[in-house]
Amino acid sequence: MNAEIHAAMDALTSTVTRALMDGAFVFCVPSDDASPLTGDIVFASVRLRAEGLSTLVTELQFPADFARQLALDTVGETDPAAVSDDDARDTLLELANVVAGGLASSVVPAGRLCRIDPPEPRSLAPASAAVSALVTDGGARVRILLGAESA
Repeated sequence: MNAEIHAAMDALTSTVTRALMDGAFVFCVPSDDASPLTGDIVFASVRLRAEGLSTLVTELQFPADFARQLALDTVGETDPAAVSDDDARDTLLELANVVAGGLASSVVPAGRLCRIDPPEPRSLAPASAAVSALVTDGGARVRILLGAESA
């Protein structure tokens, strides 16, 4: 993993942790288990483009049941019927957008132009992406991927 990705991954993991805590009061800690998730997974990927830097691709992978709970928590609901699969996906896409903004403020030098593409509900991370994981206070495991796209 090159130095740019390593530094950005630390910032990304920290940003995801803060975003989950601030946005949904979900406490997370780093996990040593960054293996692929199994079952129904919700993806959110965002490209971050800044002049003079590689295009970074961030990807969040959440178990679908955790994504639904996150959507419930975000809107203050307790009834699972109050949110749809689309609501869960949209919540994760918004989280990915917030995270990309936080990452940009950490890794893009001041004064450089930066563009964050709209989040996409699919996997975009390159095979060589760095991977980290978090475990929530409820036991859900979240995967975070970060890679650089070739120009």
